[in-house]
Amino acid sequence: MSDPADLSEGAVLAAEKSDCYRKNIAALQTFQPAVADEVEAVSIPPGVATATGRDGSKTFLLPVENAPQAWFGASSMPTISAVQTLGGVRGDGHNVILPGIFTGLEPIVILERVPPHSALFVLEADPLNLKLAMRLHDYTSFIDQRRLVFVPGEGVQIVESLAAFFGHHSGFELPVHLLPAPQCSPAYLARLQGYIERAGEIVTDAAAERVEALKHWIRQRSPRAIPDQPRVVLLCIDPTPVVLDHAHRAQRALTKLGWPHTVCVPDAPDRCHLSARLQAVIDAGAELILMINGDGGLMRSLVPDDLPIVVWYVPGAILNLPLQDEGVLGPAPHDIVAATSQALHDRLIDAGVPVPNLLRLDVAADDVAYHPIDSSHPEAAAPAPHVAILSDHPDDRPESCDIGHASHVALWNAIQQQAVRYVDENGMVAAQRLLEDAERKTEITLETTEVRTHFIDLINTHIIPATLARVAADALRNTGCSVQLWGRHWHPPQRDPNETGRDIPTGPQLNSVFHGAGIVLIPDALPASIQTALDALAAGVAVILRAPTLPFAQSYPGLESLAPFIHFYTAAHQLPQLIAQLTTDDSASATPPHDTTRSTLVAARSAALARHSVARRLQTLVDHLRHRSSTITPHHSTTTPCS
Repeated sequence: MSDPADLSEGAVLAAEKSDCYRKNIAALQTFQPAVADEVEAVSIPPGVATATGRDGSKTFLLPVENAPQAWFGASSMPTISAVQTLGGVRGDGHNVILPGIFTGLEPIVILERVPPHSALFVLEADPLNLKLAMRLHDYTSFIDQRRLVFVPGEGVQIVESLAAFFGHHSGFELPVHLLPAPQCSPAYLARLQGYIERAGEIVTDAAAERVEALKHWIRQRSPRAIPDQPRVVLLCIDPTPVVLDHAHRAQRALTKLGWPHTVCVPDAPDRCHLSARLQAVIDAGAELILMINGDGGLMRSLVPDDLPIVVWYVPGAILNLPLQDEGVLGPAPHDIVAATSQALHDRLIDAGVPVPNLLRLDVAADDVAYHPIDSSHPEAAAPAPHVAILSDHPDDRPESCDIGHASHVALWNAIQQQAVRYVDENGMVAAQRLLEDAERKTEITLETTEVRTHFIDLINTHIIPATLARVAADALRNTGCSVQLWGRHWHPPQRDPNETGRDIPTGPQLNSVFHGAGIVLIPDALPASIQTALDALAAGVAVILRAPTLPFAQSYPGLESLAPFIHFYTAAHQLPQLIAQLTTDDSASATPPHDTTRSTLVAARSAALARHSVARRLQTLVDHLRHRSSTITPHHSTTTPCS
């Protein structure tokens, strides 16, 4: 064998395999074995040389006949060119197509910016380019997550490769966006688009056939009654984080209950197509379909009438009204649409959901993710106790509300200043009064009814919620209390950089936030906030909520038993005294801030979990379904509330 020192750079590269390349190929062998074999089979020709780009990144120089060497991907500065070209890609949730591997960095730039359920299909005519890119960049996490798909070949081979991929991976949606790249001419991109559309026709027909086959298979099931512990298939079609979080909450509760279940939610690209959901129904041997947010009408048309479908609308649900035309409910009388609040329940009635099929299923605590931390756990010893304020209030900056005219901006700023004074005085504020006072102060008058109505709407939906959150934070800071802000849109930046807001986490991270603080303040009583309050009670920490006690009980009658364990306020000036009470404790072993006695927190947790855990909600739901299945009558006049 020749001494490597005597070989050309390309021959040395061909003879050795980098760790990065080995990891990529191993991941690809699991996901796309035929592509992995094709990449492995290609040889790196003589003349290919490793190089350092002008941006300092590792890349290659390629031999060019009768010309100087060319940069791999036609760029001498991959880290700059890739971001300049594709850094603006955000995606709308659909899968996208890149017409080449280019410098190898472009796929990473794209996948770091599109939603996690979106896949990137890389069309690449030359497998050598894939081989070189895999020596430069670690794609294993994206391959393992099924987010990076390589489509080799050119011309009609693209059609064949795409059809073959979807033949083996039916859970993916077709990519719909071909991303432009400066390395590709408009004519070339147009030809690629034609091949993609031809492949799309083949894939769409095949997918329809698969759906029909799965539908036929499911309809062969024998009719059965709902057992005490049904086999559940948990589905959702909405990939937004809030909906996925609720799906995962339900999944944890099903595991705690010990009910057999299969989950198909769009948290990965191969779980997005209808065929993936139907396959999950089969895999589960489903006796109950539980959908988190979304229309159950399509699923009803595909499964037997005796297989009940429950659509559980949770906080953050976006309803496409009216729903009558989309068939929320099919012919099965035992299907259920559940709502986590009375307001959402009423909207569903307005949307055309029959009252007998409606169920109020209140928000609930996820006692699997949120729980007390043992005193020996590292997270239990928070070095600097503080109050955590959790608020995803709207962004009330004028530019975020499309307020751009100079006079309108001046009026907007005056409204914000007035709002601080009003809510700090009495906790109540009227949008009409705010606008009129700001108009007098600035001597700026909104002339048209349309503009005035728009301003009043924005005051109610943006300025007031944001102001209520900010005055609460300021009231606590003025007492010397340490505060951490969690949630979007804490503007303007706070005096202390550590107090700048950040996204409210979920699961274990939020549990750590709870325990790091000891007191959680929530400056509104929206359903999503009530759910967070229940989670905090389950974690064993004190909860302060901006809501009058009586209206809380009226808005959430199913949660009335928890009212004694929640500390209510209506105006920011009440907070200093409330915090003083909560941070005073006679127990020598306690570390403030927390509730007056640890026994109170234990009692609050017990009350929350006794009737208001997610697992309890699911058990109540199944009990309700079992009762209905044996006592259904043609007409019901009231909705059954469940706690």
